[in-house]
Amino acid sequence: MAQQFTMYGKLSATDRIKKAIITLQEKQPFFAHISLALRLIPLDEESAEKRGIPKECKTAAVDAAGNLYYWEDFVTKLTDDEVMGVVVHETLHPAFQHLERVGGRMPKLANIAQDMVVNMFVYRAGFKLPKGVIPVDTSKDTSWIEVEGKNGKKKITIEHVSEKWWEAIYEELYQLLDKEGLIEKVTVVVTGDHHLYGDPAGDGTGTEGPSKEFWRQRIAEAAAIAKQRGITPAGMERIVDGLLAPKVAWKSLLRSAVKPYLTPTDMSYRKPNKKSKLLGVYLPTVEREHREVEVVIDTSGSIGQEELKEFLSEVVGIAKSANHVKMHVNFCDSRVYEDGRYEVSGPNIPKILAMKPKGGGGTRLNAGLEFIKQKNPHVPVVVVLTDGFDDYEGKTQKDFPFDVIWCLSKGGKSVEDHKKNCLFGRTVKM
Repeated sequence: MAQQFTMYGKLSATDRIKKAIITLQEKQPFFAHISLALRLIPLDEESAEKRGIPKECKTAAVDAAGNLYYWEDFVTKLTDDEVMGVVVHETLHPAFQHLERVGGRMPKLANIAQDMVVNMFVYRAGFKLPKGVIPVDTSKDTSWIEVEGKNGKKKITIEHVSEKWWEAIYEELYQLLDKEGLIEKVTVVVTGDHHLYGDPAGDGTGTEGPSKEFWRQRIAEAAAIAKQRGITPAGMERIVDGLLAPKVAWKSLLRSAVKPYLTPTDMSYRKPNKKSKLLGVYLPTVEREHREVEVVIDTSGSIGQEELKEFLSEVVGIAKSANHVKMHVNFCDSRVYEDGRYEVSGPNIPKILAMKPKGGGGTRLNAGLEFIKQKNPHVPVVVVLTDGFDDYEGKTQKDFPFDVIWCLSKGGKSVEDHKKNCLFGRTVKM
């Protein structure tokens, strides 16, 4: 037992949590500033049932409003270090806006993916957590769960946890579990935490909690305070930047990256602009050149039907970006299928939708780039739609006479991981 006593008797669970927050102000001001926004709500059987907290969760819980629920027995059995770790863990979920981004995902699996991200930060910051939480290995940047299958327990491991948002981890977990036929067997095997994804109602009165903007402001203030003290938690800058920076839709990012290659313009006085007569001023005409773009679609065995569908939708988007674009579409696994090379002039959507992808073998996307180098070396840009699982053979930009834009599928590699293996081109993540 880790009960705490003062001259006035045993410390309550609430007092121990407050004590942890006070201690945080000295050790880790970043977490302390955010945790001060938590509303502490002790639970018993009746109040837990009223808030829809499962009976099996007699530990701690958090909602999007920053309400921290906890059982007295659970908190009093923890060490001081574990109480501090639990406070930090629970604080980060609403601060990172985890609880309002679940959408139609499986709540239990979302709970696990979010905990993988948070626990990595907690342990890397030097805190401890109670036994039974989602485990992480900080030295290898991995996290895992064990699920009971037909042939015993199956370990599902996620790598590069600190480089990923929880949504990406969720997709990886879902695919790995679905492949093993274990998706329905997932349970939250976590001792210290439960997430409440419903509309928060505070103490049950219906009053809404802090807004998303409140948490954004809180985390910005916390980052500033920590920076002044010179104690910024490892890896936190990436999360802070991601939460505070304006979001850019990846489709817009891809098209904005491609469009400069497609619509070059020039002015000519050889022929007057149609508006010259109307305005009474001799205006030049705008001359647009027909420009080209090559597209390579990864059709290796790791690409599923949904990814192919998404890839083709992007080909449509590129075609619609400009009326004067001529595009060639190539399908490539470990080789290019020359009989499957398609030419599309302008926004010819029916022709794109009628394409028949070929492939299903290994992956060597350089084969596609080398093919284009021989076939169309003067093309200004090549867009490669892929999951990113390739070794790229150490090639650099010097090996190709055109620019390359890599577009990574939603379930593919992260931008950071892709750049470790691919030494050239610009990368966009779906």
